[in-house]
Amino acid sequence: MINLGEVVAAAPELGRGFADLWQAVDQDDLAVLIYTSGTTGPPKAVELTHRSVLGTVQGLDVSIGARDGARVLSYLPMAHMAERVWSHYRSMAHGFTTHCCANPRDGHHRSAS
Repeated sequence: MINLGEVVAAAPELGRGFADLWQAVDQDDLAVLIYTSGTTGPPKAVELTHRSVLGTVQGLDVSIGARDGARVLSYLPMAHMAERVWSHYRSMAHGFTTHCCANPRDGHHRSAS
């Protein structure tokens, strides 16, 4: 597994302008689209901003804390917003390692971050 700094060092042309792009993202910019289940009508897209996602991550940090070097097992479908926040967005915010398990019953996983 390699980190972003190693990717940019190996291919400097990938890093040109990258810092400018991510630093231009505002908290009120769209971060992700999720879709309702459609139980009360047709499924609808819900727009979540970076502020919303980061606020949820911060709320989890306040209520349960965050541990340096944590490892997380991701086993719910990525369509599940709780899975995204718990296993992936918190990992991005804190540098956790996320292991994705396609089928929890088979014991196989792959590292995602």
